This record gives sequence, C-alpha cells and structure tokens, in this order.
Amino acid sequence: MMKKKTFFRRAAAVAVTAMVFCVMSVSVSAVGIGNGTATSNTSGDAAEVTIPKGLTFVNADSVETFGPDIKFVYTVAPVSSVTGQETVEKDNVTVTVKPGAVNGVLFKGEPANTDSTELLFGKTDKFTTSSEGVEAQKNLTLVVDVNTIGAGQPGIYRYVITDITTKEALFNAGIVRPANYDATRYLDVYVKRTAGGELEVSGYVLREEQESENKDNGFVKDDTITTVSSAKNAVDTYTSYNVKITKVVAGEMGDTAHEFPFTASVSNKGIPYTAGTAVTEDSSLSFTLKNGESYELKGLSPKAKVSYTENNDTGESYTVKVEGRAGASADYAELDCGVNENNYTLAEAAVTTYDSVNSDTSVSADASLTNRADVRYTNTLAAVSPTGIVLRFAPFILIAVFGVVFFIASRKTGEKKKDADII
Repeated sequence: MMKKKTFFRRAAAVAVTAMVFCVMSVSVSAVGIGNGTATSNTSGDAAEVTIPKGLTFVNADSVETFGPDIKFVYTVAPVSSVTGQETVEKDNVTVTVKPGAVNGVLFKGEPANTDSTELLFGKTDKFTTSSEGVEAQKNLTLVVDVNTIGAGQPGIYRYVITDITTKEALFNAGIVRPANYDATRYLDVYVKRTAGGELEVSGYVLREEQESENKDNGFVKDDTITTVSSAKNAVDTYTSYNVKITKVVAGEMGDTAHEFPFTASVSNKGIPYTAGTAVTEDSSLSFTLKNGESYELKGLSPKAKVSYTENNDTGESYTVKVEGRAGASADYAELDCGVNENNYTLAEAAVTTYDSVNSDTSVSADASLTNRADVRYTNTLAAVSPTGIVLRFAPFILIAVFGVVFFIASRKTGEKKKDADII
C-alpha cells in the first residue's frame, strides 16, 4: 500500500510540473525586468531562460535616436528565504518552493557564466521613437544547471533577479526612471525527473514578488495562463530632443539673399545625432543661413549643450536680436541683443532642464525643453539718409543763397538812401 501511495504522489507531482511547462511559450510585454521565454533540456545540458529588459524611447518628432550608451547591471542569487507563496498546489498535490542552490542559475556569459551581468543600450544602436514612446527590448539570458539547482533533486527552486544600476549611472545617461519602477523579479524554476530517471527543467514562472498563494500573477491557475500585473508595468524612459536655429533678415537695407555663416558647438556625450541631414558625432559644425532658412539638430541627449556663433561677413552694422522658445507651440522670448559688427555668439546652454534632476535622491523627474529648443537670429539693417550732391554741396549752396539775399538787401538799402538824399 505504501508503494502504491508513493507512486500516485509522484505521478501527481509530475503532472503539476508538466502543466506549468506551458508558461514557457507565453510572450507578454516587458516591465522593469520583463517576462520571458525558456527552453528545456534534459540532464547534462543547461536550460536557458530569456527575460527582456525594456527601455522606452521618446522624441517629439519621432526621430530615430541612438542609444544613451548605458549599461544596466543585474545580479541573480537564490532567495534567502521563501515567503508569500511557499507551496504550489494543484489537483490536491502540494509541492514546496525552496531557495535554489548557489550557482544553480547564472547569467550566460563568455567565457563563463556569472552571477552578475551588464546589458548595454549602446550609442551605436539606433532606436525607433514617437512622441508617446516606443519600447525597445534587449534580452537577459540565464542558464539553469539542473544538477546544481537542487543538489540533484527535483523540485521548485526560487531565485531573485535584481537591477542594481546606480542612480548616478541613470542620471549621467539621461534616463528617467519611474518612481514605481520594480527592480526585482523572482524566478521559480520547475525541475522534474524524466521516465528515464534524468533531471530536466519543465518550466518556470517569473514573478513580481513573493506573493501569497491566492495571488495568480505570473502563475498557472485553473489551466489559465496569467501575466504579470500591469500595476507595476513601469519602464525606464530615454527622451531625445531636437533644436532648431532660424535666420531672419529685416530692415529697409537688410540683404535677404545673403548667406550668413554660422558655427555650432555641440556637446552630446559622444553620442551620434543628426545635424541637418547627416548623422555625426562632431562637436563643431559649420553652415550658412539666409532669410527664412533653418538648421536643425535632432536626436540630442537630455544632457546635450549647444552654442551658436554667427559671423557677420558683410562689413555692415547689422543689429542682431536673439530669441528662444521651448518648442514650436511656445512664444519666442528675447535672449540677448547687441550690435553684430563681427561675430555674435550665444553662450553654450543646455537644451533641456534634465540637469535639475537630483541624481543622489531621484531620477524620476521628467526632463523638459528649455527656451533654447528653438533659437531665432534676427539681423536688422535700417535705412540711412542718401549720400551725394545734397550733402556734399549743401553748405556751399546755403552760402551762395545768403550772399544773394545779402546783395539784394544791400542794394535796396542803397536805393532808399539815394531817394532820401534827393528829397
């Protein structure tokens, strides 16, 4: 009787783990650390679990943007203790969830697997954006050693995966992390024994937290596959920015056809961006603008700084007015003004307010454009009095007129005196 009872218990345990196997093919949206897919291998081989990391890319004009060159850092380790859901029950079969063994689950690496890893969203990677945000994903791959995870025994083993990326690293890369970002995920690995007596990974469950057994987030319940709750579906965000300089020539004597030379000094953390129509990493740009023309810099980091210099090569004394605004929907406001006899430089300034975020305590504040998003240079050359005969000979003409008047007046005075003598 004892053997028969033991047989049924084992059969039921196999049935439970087999049902969870279907979780491996589920694809759901990534969160801080996302859900993923897995493959299963028999004893002697390692099973791999792939988990996506999401990063949302935002640009007001949906400009393709290069990555922020950030390395997200992760660790994996057995949980110190199992809390919340300590057992899995199905069809009157109960299996205890246990902490896995050290090195039972590691990140895949070369030349060896390790308990920590980095995931790079590099500056050579190009990403699609939109004004609402487009999520891009890169994968963390974990390797399960079926012979190590449970010291050679089947069972359900729990590990914790933690994002330990520092606030300083996020800040320096221009990343905004939501206040409700969930930096941990719990991985339950199901190991069973095959009919041949070998161990294999039959499935896994990725969880937000060690919840109580009446929670079904990430579990199979009543043969229905559920996903991680959207309540914590918080993803890091990288917003790139576009700035534009526009040329206006005004005044009765202003030359609207003249191409005024400009230079731009750009500090963009070494990340490529689009200048005009070309992709570049250059920190110094040269271009010309005439009345009504614009030049755009697109895909700039929130940490970017830009300075413009206009060269007045006309030899004429244009008055220059420089204005800025925080975007196309905002009004221009004067930034500075003066007489542009030679070169006129608008001092370097950040294109966003991102640096106001405090990297020591929070990187969840939204970065916004400053009044340097759009800059407008207006050169004005007013009309002057005509030069030539009037100005050159006017003094002499006036002297001649006064002479004639004096002569006529003198003559009339002489005639009156003569008439008086005759009387």
